[in-house]
Amino acid sequence: MQIFIMKMTLHNQFFGSIKNKIGVVWAYVSFWEVSGGS
Repeated sequence: MQIFIMKMTLHNQFFGSIKNKIGVVWAYVSFWEVSGGS
């Protein structure tokens, strides 16, 4: 059970970091469009 929890934690950290990077890029692009950038 302990090993399973550790694997899930690593899994969540890995995919969480990817989702965060995508979220930051998406937010930046959305802000750029809203503020009238090209």
